[in-house]
Amino acid sequence: MSHSTGTTHPTGSAGPPRTAGTVRTAGAGHRDAPATADHGRVPVTAESAQARIVQQCFGLRPPRLVGAELEWFTRATAGSRPTAALLAEALGAHAPRSIAPGSPHAPLPAGGSVTVEPGGQVEISSLPLTDVDRLCAALAADAAVLRALLDTLGIEMLPGAVDRVREPSRILTVARYAAMQDRFDRSGPRGVQMMCNTAAIHVSVDCGADLDDLALRWRMLDAVGPALVAAFADAGSAATGMDANDGSEGRGRWASERMRTWLTLDPGRTGLDAAAPGASADPVASYTRWALGAPLLCVRRGNGDWSVPGDVTFAQWIAGGAGAPDRAPTIADLDYHLTTLFPPVRPCGHLEVRYLDAQPAGFRGGQGGEPWRAPIAVIAALAGTPDAARRAAAIAEPTRGEWRRAARHGLADEELRGTARALLELAAEAASGGRAAETAEAIESVCRRIAGPDRRPARTGDAPAAEPGDALRAACRGALERARRRTRGLTDIPDDQLTAQHSALMSPLVWDLAHIGNQEDRWLVRAAGGCAATPARAGLGDPSGLDAVSGLDDLYDALQHPRSTRPSLPILGPTEARAYAESVRERAFDVLDHCGFDGDALTADGFVFGMVAQHEQQHDETMLATHQLRTGLALLHAPAAPRARRATGPVSADPAPESAVPESAVPESAVPESAVPESAVPEIVVPGGAFTMGTDGTAGTESWALDNERPAHRVEVAAFAIEALPVTNRRYAHFIADGGYRRRELWSERGWRHRVEEGLEAPQFWSRDGDGRWQRRRFGATVALEPDEPVVHVSYFEAEAFAAWADKRLPTEAEWEKAARHDAAAGRSRTYPWGDAEPTEYHANLGQRHLSPAGAGAYPAGATVTGIHQLIGDVWEWTSSGFEAYPGFRAFPYREYSEVFFGGDYRVLRGGSFGTDAVACRGTFRNWDHPVRRQIFAGIRLARDYPANDGVGIAAASERDGARA
Repeated sequence: MSHSTGTTHPTGSAGPPRTAGTVRTAGAGHRDAPATADHGRVPVTAESAQARIVQQCFGLRPPRLVGAELEWFTRATAGSRPTAALLAEALGAHAPRSIAPGSPHAPLPAGGSVTVEPGGQVEISSLPLTDVDRLCAALAADAAVLRALLDTLGIEMLPGAVDRVREPSRILTVARYAAMQDRFDRSGPRGVQMMCNTAAIHVSVDCGADLDDLALRWRMLDAVGPALVAAFADAGSAATGMDANDGSEGRGRWASERMRTWLTLDPGRTGLDAAAPGASADPVASYTRWALGAPLLCVRRGNGDWSVPGDVTFAQWIAGGAGAPDRAPTIADLDYHLTTLFPPVRPCGHLEVRYLDAQPAGFRGGQGGEPWRAPIAVIAALAGTPDAARRAAAIAEPTRGEWRRAARHGLADEELRGTARALLELAAEAASGGRAAETAEAIESVCRRIAGPDRRPARTGDAPAAEPGDALRAACRGALERARRRTRGLTDIPDDQLTAQHSALMSPLVWDLAHIGNQEDRWLVRAAGGCAATPARAGLGDPSGLDAVSGLDDLYDALQHPRSTRPSLPILGPTEARAYAESVRERAFDVLDHCGFDGDALTADGFVFGMVAQHEQQHDETMLATHQLRTGLALLHAPAAPRARRATGPVSADPAPESAVPESAVPESAVPESAVPESAVPEIVVPGGAFTMGTDGTAGTESWALDNERPAHRVEVAAFAIEALPVTNRRYAHFIADGGYRRRELWSERGWRHRVEEGLEAPQFWSRDGDGRWQRRRFGATVALEPDEPVVHVSYFEAEAFAAWADKRLPTEAEWEKAARHDAAAGRSRTYPWGDAEPTEYHANLGQRHLSPAGAGAYPAGATVTGIHQLIGDVWEWTSSGFEAYPGFRAFPYREYSEVFFGGDYRVLRGGSFGTDAVACRGTFRNWDHPVRRQIFAGIRLARDYPANDGVGIAAASERDGARA
């Protein structure tokens, strides 16, 4: 990813839709001065900022254009960097204004424009064209002209992605890059390395014909990123004396050293620490909020100092928050801010793919002197048709978000290699229709390299016959890998944050990390594999001074050591804990590879592997709660959750097909037509009668159900009414305003005593701003309260009091499950509210895809057939039931998971939260906690008896509650 303001514009502009080619990027220099146009004087508000981002970033039209940027290092005599003056002299009329302020910046003969990066890298930005081969021919022609121009003064153009020989040094002294270096230097030395010693290929394609098309294309381009990073990774530039990566990690290098530098930088600007901003079902709203929440890189000033101390976001600048610049922002400031954001896929009126390494000479897919042809052709082919994009997104989903893994291991990672191979085969298939032979051959050559010298790329019908258990083995591996990706994301933070105890309620994160490894060792390596215990890695020592089994098992026994005492234990440090967890994982995968799944109950249906994956994901959610409790700057970032949609009440049509969700399930617009009205709280009546509660763990998703979810049994439930939506912040704020925390009659005796002792006045993390408006702290950032999000971080006692205020109650556990699972027409219980299909991003807010609940009604595809929304994901929902064993319960595989907690001071929660992964969330899954707990991601859904005791009907009661709330 380069970092200038210059981009290739298939639409011809970074602004509103225009005819292709009418405006061309002028590069970095033309923006390197204080704004003087009208937009430089027009102040921006939160509302106008959102509208401006939509206008600038999203140009919807039928896809037809593709463009690219190519970047090279430059070298003068004796290997030194050429000066800016020398480059300007060599480029003449083609010089950008960043090095020649009075230059006409004339295009090259084939239409490309030249820019210069901070370390002297030269870049060609093409015109947008309708054909990949024409594009590559134009780039080749312009590259030849550029090479000849530079050669006149003895300047060489060097291909490759990273310069590992020369010390990073800026030749550009413009204010933008001085501020950029100042910002990135806060993260360490790799910022200046990225600026001066890396080079990239950018490929740009149209956004799409409509919002559905945009969502599909963006999601696909984001999903395929890690596999293509691995496929085209360059560990060291051949031009500077290093060798290209062949899928191995030689001499401590990462497969993609360039991507390695980006992974160390400002995650709020790069979007590389979580799901990419905008790659969601609601991309416009998601990216808009992400962009406004990104920290300022610089503020243009006339004195030449553009630096910004601290971490002020553009939204905070608009609001005039503490530390914000001392003048109001303008539209021009916002436009410039958008050029300082560097996500893997960036909307600039088109979609700009920024994650590909520049290719060394003779590297994969090179056609003569054009090693960059293959990566351009692959992106264009995968985005060429909706069918290709859907297939590519499905292929890449298992490795989506694996940027670190791809950068570090490249094609040495077998899963990434397999994904890359499948994507390249798909691209070759798509490219074979109508494109010139050299483009298809460039892709084929990469396929052959990935397949290896003794293997050819598989074609349809060539796949070997599947061995028994292969599908189950892949499912187990996928669940474990997904959990580990998330664990790494939560623990790849500064060591002092990993070892600190951020709350007495929580363990140090480093304890959780090693505990995850220890449980995996106990159950996969030892119990399932029959192997000896995994010690802490040789040379790191066993801190307990005991043998590996009794030592590590004792240190990481959750029942033996309460959370508050764990910092005082001689636990593994960050380096040791990471090494231990990875060592265990290697051995666990060896066990998985040889498991027949036909032994005892522990391995049948892969149960023990699913149990361990669920255990890790549960600790990941606990670690996410620890991140919420910690103070300091934000360490986690994710796209904003979808906003509220109007609740439509009961659904008359059949639920979505269980194999897939149709595109019509995608939200219709970035900004919903209207939020859930305050005056209506829809309820759904659930008829009385018996239903099947729990599960026997039949084949499929429920085969990994844990012991407390079993066995299936019949339960008689009286008729009741349950609200169609979880309680929102808006309603809860009215409860507070109506004296909810001061009215003793609303609270139970224990609840009131706890409220008084703890001084509770609002949900945890809520506070008021200077104007008295509610705001909340969320993962290190203070943000305005979103009124139509489900309320979160409330205790059981608070939920109970709110229910009393609303003249309702909390549902029992049996009522909740019947509402979520019972299919009266079919006479059975489903796995999820919508059916038996596994959750997707259209069904529910799960898996830390977002860092907050989504707006009420945001997932219509996840509703029950009767119209109850968001039973899965967003927030855990308190029930009125204690945690008890089901009739016929049998502890398996160990008592300490469930049995020791039965009958204690616990209340059951159901449904999962935005921090719960799908593997640990289903209609039967049971969570439990003490009624005082608020740090968990818990919210409220209300129910009441039906018919109502006071004789008031459903609609009247809803209106009464809504008017009051």
